[in-house]
Amino acid sequence: MWNNLLLPFNITTINDLIRRSAAQCRKSGRQVRAGSEAQFEQRWAQRKSSLLELDGFRWFSLMRRVPPTGEEPTYEYPDDYSYVSFTIWETKKNFNTWRKGTAFKEAHGGGDFFGFIGMVINGFMTSKGPPKPAFWRGTLMEKTTEEKPRLMFGPGGRPDADGQNLLDPDVFVSMNRFTVTEGREREFEQNWAQRENKLQDLPGFRHFQLLRRDQTPDDDVN
Repeated sequence: MWNNLLLPFNITTINDLIRRSAAQCRKSGRQVRAGSEAQFEQRWAQRKSSLLELDGFRWFSLMRRVPPTGEEPTYEYPDDYSYVSFTIWETKKNFNTWRKGTAFKEAHGGGDFFGFIGMVINGFMTSKGPPKPAFWRGTLMEKTTEEKPRLMFGPGGRPDADGQNLLDPDVFVSMNRFTVTEGREREFEQNWAQRENKLQDLPGFRHFQLLRRDQTPDDDVN
């Protein structure tokens, strides 16, 4: 379970996102040192970003992990990833264009020498290791029956972040991970597509998406 931070949309309405549900998703798990969470969030909140100007960009979110409902605040997950960042693109080509372009370099501290050095120092002080990337294809998008206000905070969109206090979350996210037997992926997706669903009628619901791994998994989640 996660609290969602820094979540900008590059779409006019949620309906637009539904029409473009076959999206490319890049997810990076991040291990943050205990006590450095506010500094880590500040780095994201104040970094340079031109995502909203790029072709094919759909949305970005930074998520802070929280204990499951009913568990103590000291609950520890089996893995050690306390944050996850998601970048959603309309196509894989859009993603690759961003990854190889100047916007990616700028966002990751490579705009100039001092920016790169600052990124390295900050990363060393707040993170336990490099991020773990994973790539997914988005399917079966479902939306709320009500239009919600756009969430425009994103990288560089929270200059008030002071590095001492955690950012207030924009939304709450519940995530399930599945291991599907090889050869039964289509059956699995059909079961989800045909299931009875009343999410759209629940208070506070925003959207749902099923993600299919778009790479050879290095774990048992596909």
